[in-house]
Amino acid sequence: MTLTTPYPDSRRVRDVSPSPSPDERYAAAYAHHRLHVFPDDRAAVAASLALPEARTFAEIGCGPGFYALAFAATYPHLHVTGIDRAPAQLAIARDRAMRQGAANARFVRGDVGSLGRWRGAFDRVVASRLLMVVPERTRALAEMRRSLAPGGLLLLAEPVAPPPASLVAAFRAEATGRELPSPHLFTAASFAAFVSGQPWAAVALWEAHDHRYALCREHDEMIR
Repeated sequence: MTLTTPYPDSRRVRDVSPSPSPDERYAAAYAHHRLHVFPDDRAAVAASLALPEARTFAEIGCGPGFYALAFAATYPHLHVTGIDRAPAQLAIARDRAMRQGAANARFVRGDVGSLGRWRGAFDRVVASRLLMVVPERTRALAEMRRSLAPGGLLLLAEPVAPPPASLVAAFRAEATGRELPSPHLFTAASFAAFVSGQPWAAVALWEAHDHRYALCREHDEMIR
């Protein structure tokens, strides 16, 4: 089944020590790119997710809280949760939340491969630029689906091109011998096949903002 409502197409920091580690410095570089360099699709994402109708929202792999804090401010009725496995990213997000007075947003440590504590917890979930760096994609998608409440919506966004050279250069400058992350990009066909691996009630696929998107709706009665 395919969702009939099309996505509205639109072209187009933290608690650290005085001498931050390379990982912390890279976290700041990523946060800067996420907030100021990557395409801003938040208005269109909010429209697709029908956020006024939701009560609970999660950003999985939230980094600095790109979606979470914007939606917490715009929709004060939402209970917003940002989930990330990186403490440095969570520190940035929490600092931003404190400075913005986002009382309806919280940021907690967690891994997309193990979301059991949030089973059925969220009406809406966003995961952007996450699956490109997750080794067990199928498990991650299944876990995100399990985190949805009955009838909930999951929006996936994956880039069509590798990270910008400026971000790669920032990582290389701090890597000190570590390997650069190797993103695994979807093609249009592989993305469609991957998303269809879960028994969704409905799915819509499109491209915009230099990303591939999938809007997936859970069944009104959970099928696990």
